[in-house]
Amino acid sequence: MTDALAAEALTPSADDLARIEAAIPPDAVAGTRYDDMQMAHLDSGH
Repeated sequence: MTDALAAEALTPSADDLARIEAAIPPDAVAGTRYDDMQMAHLDSGH
């Protein structure tokens, strides 16, 4: 928890963000967040 809270104080530079975006392009992730079985267990609010 301490590490997670310490990370909140970090401010990535423009160069840091560019390197992250180059390593993981926005279109590299595809598909749904959960598979069908997990979706069946979520509370949809309906």
